[in-house]
Amino acid sequence: VDVSDQTPSGSRGLLTTRPAETGAVLLEVPLSATLMDAPTDDEAVEDAALLPQLSPPWSRGLPAATQLSLSVLSRRRSDGWAAFLASWPAESPSLAVSCEPDELRALLA
Repeated sequence: VDVSDQTPSGSRGLLTTRPAETGAVLLEVPLSATLMDAPTDDEAVEDAALLPQLSPPWSRGLPAATQLSLSVLSRRRSDGWAAFLASWPAESPSLAVSCEPDELRALLA
């Protein structure tokens, strides 16, 4: 598997260079390198190692996407995240779910 900043369709992601077995692990990301929205009041964080990755506690009532955005903003100057966040594209890539059929065909071409 190669990590590419430009796939043939023009997006970023993982490219397999050979067939992969069904169920094969192609990429593993440690929990310390993840972002996640805060649990609801009814959910508990059982693993204390996850706490630094959670969005700020005051954001729990906000939609998950907003919580994740706040997490990204709060990490953009930290040593462990700055280079990774700077590698993100300036504009969001098109998601297949939001594309019209002709746009989707162009992305897949």
